[in-house]
Amino acid sequence: MSFSHRHDIDGLRAIAVLPVVFGHAGITGFSGGFVGVDVFFVISGYLITAVILTQLDNGTFSLSDFYLRRVRRLLPALFFVIAATSCLCWVLMPPADFEAFGRSSLSVLTLWSNIWLWQNTGDYFGAAAEITPLLHTWSLAVEEQFYLVFPAFLIAVARFPAKWRFRLIASATIIAAAFSIFATFEHPTASFYLMPTRVWEFGGGALIAAAPNYSPTRRWAAAVVSSGLVMIVLSVITYDSTVPTPGVNALLPVAGAMLVIYGGQQANVVSGLLASRSFVYIGLLSYSLYLWHWPVQVAFRLVSGVYHLPLSLGAASIILSFLLAALTYALVEQPMRSKTSAMKTYGVLSGGLVALGGLSAVVILGAGLPQRMNSAAFSVYSAATERPHIHQACMDRALAEGPCRLGRQTGAPSLLVWGDSHAGAALPAFQAWTTAHGTAAVAAARSGCPPVIGVNRADRALTHGCAAANSAVIAFLREHSEIQKVVLAARWPLVFSGERSVGEAGGRQRFVSTVGAPVEMSQAFAATVSHLRMMGKEVLILGPVPEMGLDLPRAYFARTRLGLDLRTLELPDDPSSRLGKAEVILRQIASKHGAYFQPLFDAKPEQINLLLTHMPLLYADDDHLSEEGALRVVLPPFAVAMRQVKSGAPIRIISLAE
Repeated sequence: MSFSHRHDIDGLRAIAVLPVVFGHAGITGFSGGFVGVDVFFVISGYLITAVILTQLDNGTFSLSDFYLRRVRRLLPALFFVIAATSCLCWVLMPPADFEAFGRSSLSVLTLWSNIWLWQNTGDYFGAAAEITPLLHTWSLAVEEQFYLVFPAFLIAVARFPAKWRFRLIASATIIAAAFSIFATFEHPTASFYLMPTRVWEFGGGALIAAAPNYSPTRRWAAAVVSSGLVMIVLSVITYDSTVPTPGVNALLPVAGAMLVIYGGQQANVVSGLLASRSFVYIGLLSYSLYLWHWPVQVAFRLVSGVYHLPLSLGAASIILSFLLAALTYALVEQPMRSKTSAMKTYGVLSGGLVALGGLSAVVILGAGLPQRMNSAAFSVYSAATERPHIHQACMDRALAEGPCRLGRQTGAPSLLVWGDSHAGAALPAFQAWTTAHGTAAVAAARSGCPPVIGVNRADRALTHGCAAANSAVIAFLREHSEIQKVVLAARWPLVFSGERSVGEAGGRQRFVSTVGAPVEMSQAFAATVSHLRMMGKEVLILGPVPEMGLDLPRAYFARTRLGLDLRTLELPDDPSSRLGKAEVILRQIASKHGAYFQPLFDAKPEQINLLLTHMPLLYADDDHLSEEGALRVVLPPFAVAMRQVKSGAPIRIISLAE
């Protein structure tokens, strides 16, 4: 077989990288932009297979030359971007985040960042991922790991006739695809990051390269390429963070990329368009653009506090990424690929590897180097983000381990606090009240599990076990009749709507019954309140906390480091609308079933502004209260509510200013 450079594939790189960059920047219409990486894998599989098989047939293949080309292609720009990102993180990141960056950087340098990210960051679309500057390097690790094993496979199959090569590659690809489909269903997060579930995507490209003299007729070539592009575009505009990939959902973009490459073997007008100067130039920049876009966007997120960037910041991040990519391509990629000997290449890159590895080690061993920052700013940030002792003791603690007690540690409890992580964040308020009143209480707070019986999270693994945990709470109440009051607290706007606040990371929150049927959460919560009332319990429902939509502590820290005023922060959306809609539902449920409802906050503009600028900071992130926030936002209205529950008086709204 023979191989020659194809400019239409350079254009296909542009089709792959633009959705990734635009999707990550939050541009409307690119919710499935992450499938661009699937297209890149197909391109890599095609090019590597075509080059290696051609050289094997000609007797010119050298494994050392193969890896030298890969090193020249991937490492110079990667090392340059890591070095620049390290400087950025030095300025903008608090110690814990900077230490995590050091660990992720070391994992990139040792070719296992995908594994590190899977184990330490988790969900690719989650909040932690949005501020992980080297998150995008998972795909580079997959590609590098593939390069370690695939040449040996091709050397083994090259001894067979062309038809048998194709059959062997096809068989391996089909088996790998079947494994990916199974693994993605059972372990979606691991499957997203790890190489074995991505092998078949490279195999798709390899199939086109190994096909013996198969190509479309000139008459049908344009239709084939057009069909492939349509499949890629459909996946970009219809997929989103709720669509598990790779597995069966990756078939659409992978098959689309295969058709574009296959059809382009014959000259046609559509492939000619891909080979035009504009597409080819973006394709040539694609690697540097991919490397730069995510650290740039993370920097914008840290300074603004907003994880899903608004259009203005998203567009600015794209422009800046293009400028940096053009400079990196001209000043780093090109010189290292064409003007250096093998010895100089390895010498320069070895030095870079040692320097970056040493820097990562210093950051890790120095626990994020807290001495680099203003101590006052660090103290404000730490006070907001450190979990109080009561939160650490009670959050996600199963009742089977023994109830988590609040207030007096002896005697029978008379109060149960039940809820999700918002209830957990409010625990310092409940602890302060029970201690002041000499009352014993218990807490049952589980992340992502509102106090609603009979429901599970469809967007999390079944082992998360909301239904089981909440059933245990009901059983505990039956066993402890001395508990007469139950306080219910949760992130109600998210529970009832399933939608996250504007600017927030993460996908929809979806609930199902224990048999997997969709659930209307307001009805399910009403049934829970009714059940508690029939058990003879007094029920107090606490209203929601305003969701700021931006990570207040990180924005404070980054802006302080840059000399920017916190008061210039802009909320991505007015939180009062979501809060008000949830309060209407809660008030109706409380009225219908004889429960008490206590709003926590009067969401007037001046009150929202006070939440945003108050010192010490009242939020631990974009929606959970800090310890100070719990004591200022939850404790006063809770104390009033408990007095009025006791007296039977109407409950009133408490202003933060009071």
